[in-house]
Amino acid sequence: MNIYYVRHGESTNNILIGKPDYEALRILDAPLSDRGKQQIYEAAQCFLKNGIKIDIIRCSPLQRAIGSAQIISEILKVPVEIVQNIHEIGGNYVKQQGFPGENRNYFQTNYPTYKIDERITEQGWYFSDKKEPKEEAKLRVDDILKDLTKLNYQNIIQIGHGNLQDLIIGKLVDRRDDSLKYFGHENASITLIRYDGELKLLFYNNYSHLPEQLRSNQSDQNKM
Repeated sequence: MNIYYVRHGESTNNILIGKPDYEALRILDAPLSDRGKQQIYEAAQCFLKNGIKIDIIRCSPLQRAIGSAQIISEILKVPVEIVQNIHEIGGNYVKQQGFPGENRNYFQTNYPTYKIDERITEQGWYFSDKKEPKEEAKLRVDDILKDLTKLNYQNIIQIGHGNLQDLIIGKLVDRRDDSLKYFGHENASITLIRYDGELKLLFYNNYSHLPEQLRSNQSDQNKM
């Protein structure tokens, strides 16, 4: 099984990164920016041009991931599942305070054709009143990888987040706890993990499909 990890397109919060008052300005569950929508369109075209037939798209419950899934699904004509535990490190938070996020009824009403993870309830999908600590996110990564090994597809797209995917790749390559290596991901970049009885990283952070004007070039590229 090939697992194509696609980082969401640029969000309106991503535009603020680097500003000294970023934490004060960022909003809860930010949507894609117009540029982010263009980036994800290019990612979808990459799958088309390479003749990669996708069986399903799995996405985080955060709006920037769902918005990315919508664009790719419409182009590739592929079903979508919203998965509770592949959200970004920190959860759904603003200024260190956690919020439950949209609930099951919201997702069923607004995305009636999407499969909704049973872990998303009428209370929402994030179940802490505080920002998720990194150590808890590391434990969540173990569950995410275990879930992937239970799937039965040829090719899937999993749409998620840069910091979480750094932890996932770190786990796959046995990165030392004291290592300073960070596996950065460009918005709308593609990473390939293969499962054939064992999860293996084939490449990460390929963004060669993005035109220069849609790149931030803040991370090293690992090409296909």
